[in-house]
Amino acid sequence: MSEKYKISRNVVWKLTPQRAIIFDTKKNKIWSLNQTGKLIWKGILNNQTRDEIATQICKKYEISYQQAKKDVSLFINDLKRKKIIN
Repeated sequence: MSEKYKISRNVVWKLTPQRAIIFDTKKNKIWSLNQTGKLIWKGILNNQTRDEIATQICKKYEISYQQAKKDVSLFINDLKRKKIIN
């Protein structure tokens, strides 16, 4: 997919060495992402497509491209469902 993502206006974040912390100011909810989630989040910040992010995951964790794409899609769909990105 060539779709790019936009972070919702009510979302702020911080990247730490180990995690990404995301806070939805409208819902007053916080999420702490692990290393893999952080890598996906950084891809979103860098305006990468789902396929580009999956390629990075595939290389970093030495998993198949199909598995990486599936995992990235599930994660991004969850962020969309929570209205963290659109």
